Amino acid sequence: MKKIRSMILALTAVSLLALTATSCEKVAPDAPSGSTPDNAAVTDADNSGAGNDENSAGEDSTGEDSTAEAKPSGNSAEEIGKPPKMNENNLVEQQKLNDGPTLTLPDIEASAGEEVSFKVDLSDNDGITALVAWIDINTKYFEYVSCVGGDADDEENEDSVMYSNLTANPYTKEDAADTTTLVCMYFDGSQQSFKENTTYATVTLKVKEDTPAGKYDLAFDSAGDGGAMCNDYDREKQVLLIRTPTYKNGSITVK
Repeated sequence: MKKIRSMILALTAVSLLALTATSCEKVAPDAPSGSTPDNAAVTDADNSGAGNDENSAGEDSTGEDSTAEAKPSGNSAEEIGKPPKMNENNLVEQQKLNDGPTLTLPDIEASAGEEVSFKVDLSDNDGITALVAWIDINTKYFEYVSCVGGDADDEENEDSVMYSNLTANPYTKEDAADTTTLVCMYFDGSQQSFKENTTYATVTLKVKEDTPAGKYDLAFDSAGDGGAMCNDYDREKQVLLIRTPTYKNGSITVK
């Protein structure tokens, strides 16, 4: 559990670093500490070549002084984003909010020996730049297979925000040998607030051959509340919003 919480603290730290970076230049999104995104977004700088004619040093072809103050070109300030507002401790201003998005696990059915996929639903989303969720998997009856950001059944999913910005890492708890926690981390390094309701992730498990028929919990880790799990950056007010998400559990019925 300490490792999970340290990952969340690292996520918050990266959020603050990314905000500071956006005040200087357009940068590529950073990944949370200890994880590697499937798709690394890269921003190429547009470096224009310097003039090479004989007048380029001090005078252009019109006879005017080319060393005079030039107007800014390229991306506007609105495109890059406002510099973050810093407080007296040289930190980004933060505000804690009770409202936050809802992540919901479904009620599904499966058979022993079968691979089954389910989708984690994201709703009530007023804006996120980072969102962390962890799902407990009972390894006595189920095996973790894979996790994909977004809706894996959507043919255009690889172009989605969730696919590009969500990473998943299974973690075995030190105090629970029969439980694997799947840590799902959504993080947009460019700090663009995402406000859509969508499929957060698609998870695939395998039901073990000897799993008895019955109903089993499909649940978020209820004890994993030791850090900021949802961040959103308000560019207009230049404030990092710490939102409080809601987690709704589901079930797996083995027939």
